Amino acid sequence: MNRSIIRTAILVTLAIGSGACRKAPKPIESNSAANANTAQAVVVPTPTELFAPLRQADQEAVSKAPTNPANHYNLGNDYLADHHFKEAIDEFNTALQLDPKNVDALLQLGEAYFEMKDVPKAVEYWKHAQTIAPTNSEVLLKLGNASLVQNQPDSAIDYFNQAAAADPQNPLPLVKSGDLYLGRNEITKSIDAYKQAIKIKADYADAWFNLGNAYDKSGQNDEQIAAFKKVVTINPKDSDAFFNLGNAYNKANKLQDAIKAYGEAVKLNPDDVEARRSLALVNIKAANKEGAMEQYKALKDSQPALAASLLQLIENGGASRPGEKK
Repeated sequence: MNRSIIRTAILVTLAIGSGACRKAPKPIESNSAANANTAQAVVVPTPTELFAPLRQADQEAVSKAPTNPANHYNLGNDYLADHHFKEAIDEFNTALQLDPKNVDALLQLGEAYFEMKDVPKAVEYWKHAQTIAPTNSEVLLKLGNASLVQNQPDSAIDYFNQAAAADPQNPLPLVKSGDLYLGRNEITKSIDAYKQAIKIKADYADAWFNLGNAYDKSGQNDEQIAAFKKVVTINPKDSDAFFNLGNAYNKANKLQDAIKAYGEAVKLNPDDVEARRSLALVNIKAANKEGAMEQYKALKDSQPALAASLLQLIENGGASRPGEKK
């Protein structure tokens, strides 16, 4: 069962050869050197502590030059980063009183309301910004994102396409358009959008990943394999890309390649039940009982029902039970 780019609930089935595409969450960078050299917990400063010195400097700048809109804009950004939305809104409004055509202040004022879940108010300010700067790609991107939240996909696509035209060197609006086209099953349009994004940024891993998902939906297996191979070349720690690469190889009946790809996914994320299940199933399909048993043993304590089903398949040599697909 295939999944969309946005990860959804997983329906586990014991179908040999079936696979699902998914989108990897972005890893959070950590202080690896500190973690490697000491067992002491790393103290991470709170946002308030992190932004306090900068905010203090910008407060002093406002005190010294209260009629400078840039000072209020900078202080508003400090408050916004610290999620002090009321204070941020006050500063952005002051910046706008001093400079009514300040597009950046309008953008950030809308962002404050957007983070407060007041999407209509955010849109109001972003549309005001659009009247001042109709080809500002950042304004158009924000309006596209707001349209998505408001469940207006046609409007979102229109804004993203406008943003792409306004800034031809920015691949992001093309990827966003591609995602929407893919969600609407307009596969050819989605593939075109992702390819355009990759022309702009050849190592754009997300674009390659989503392109692989589009090829999966269109049944272009060779192209799907090539796309996910590109992702793991760009980011060798992307376990989801290895998982999808395994699915693509499995679909092409390239079982040893599938075993290697699923194996990499499991190495990178040992708690990935779906990757372990897929690795067990492809080993069964390849008549590699030892490899299948290894995954059964890894799953039997945490996933006893799944492990029991796998064991039955292993003992039956891969023969499906009634109601199961092979």
